[in-house]
Amino acid sequence: RHSEPSRKAAAMALVGSRLKLAESVLDQADVGDGGSECVFCLVDMKVGDSAVVLGCGHYFHFACLKSWITKNPTCPVCQQPASQSSRYAKRKQASRDAHAREVARMREHVRQIEEEERERKKKARAGVGAEKKKNANEKVERWKERERISKEKMVKLRKELGLDEEVPSSEGSTEKHISFELSRQEAITSMMRNLSVYELRERVSLLLGVDTKIQDKSVLMAMFADACGGINTLRSLSVRELKARLVAMKVKYNAVERDDLVQAVAVAVDVQIATWASQQQR
Repeated sequence: RHSEPSRKAAAMALVGSRLKLAESVLDQADVGDGGSECVFCLVDMKVGDSAVVLGCGHYFHFACLKSWITKNPTCPVCQQPASQSSRYAKRKQASRDAHAREVARMREHVRQIEEEERERKKKARAGVGAEKKKNANEKVERWKERERISKEKMVKLRKELGLDEEVPSSEGSTEKHISFELSRQEAITSMMRNLSVYELRERVSLLLGVDTKIQDKSVLMAMFADACGGINTLRSLSVRELKARLVAMKVKYNAVERDDLVQAVAVAVDVQIATWASQQQR
């Protein structure tokens, strides 16, 4: 029969093997004023190092502690039962909560976009009275003038940006082209709904100049809408971020003034949206 000490050792080893201790980054509250060393390898540990912090406050390298803890689930310094530091658990939960809030914010943004789109369509179907027709015609004329001015600015900017090819436009009548220009947001919303997660992620990465691994389509939709938001959204970016977006879209532009960069990115984004919209209509 097994002796009492051997049964106790086996029981402790079982407890140790089931302990789930995770690494965290040491901060000043963990290390204190004097710091300490890992009792296993005797290497000094400092703020910023990766370590396992136990509930008793002692900390060690994960690799050093692993073999000990699986056989003896206690702190090797004070012999208290080993457990994860409550401070680490709180930091981990805070990180999860922050992520959840960000996802909720993005989803709310998508909901608002969809609600605005439904409201726009509802108003469009509400009636075709003479006054509404008149207002619609005036709106078309305003958009025609805006389009003319925008094209003049775009031609100038495209030369500076080194974009030789013409801006893609939808095939068909002038009426169809004007309809596309009037419903830029509708075209963006259509892309958001019809694209796969992979395609959305690819386009978000291109427009924002960052490589994202996000899998949640609703979050990607919100990010895509923000990236297509226009000049007002771009004005909140730093010069560095604006330049990064131009580089991601393979646009060469040597301006250093913020306003010039904002205009350049806005034009490049419009060109990209027009390209995608043209591809969708084929």
